[in-house]
Amino acid sequence: MKTTFLLVLMLFGCSPVMADLHTEPSYLEVEGPAVMKCIKTINHLGKETYWAKGKDDADGNETFDLVSPPARFSLVEDLGEVEIEEVLSNGKNVTYQVHDYGGICSFD
Repeated sequence: MKTTFLLVLMLFGCSPVMADLHTEPSYLEVEGPAVMKCIKTINHLGKETYWAKGKDDADGNETFDLVSPPARFSLVEDLGEVEIEEVLSNGKNVTYQVHDYGGICSFD
């Protein structure tokens, strides 16, 4: 579950390493009122927070889409820190950490 979300973040250029190489990620707007399962991800510097909502794909695997920040977030589970190693296009390996929190997002 966390791996899929992190892959989504990397695809959109949201990782701290990739942030300077890509444009700002696009976020889905959620029209309220809506309440849904979501994940809050904070980068290793604690300076950027990303939100994503979960959904099941055709194979029953959970995938995530980046969304705009919710009006409220209720923590359900601290998913912990994840260390990610990424190989850049120039061949260098970069390692960084993010911290994930699973919960319920409310959009007004």
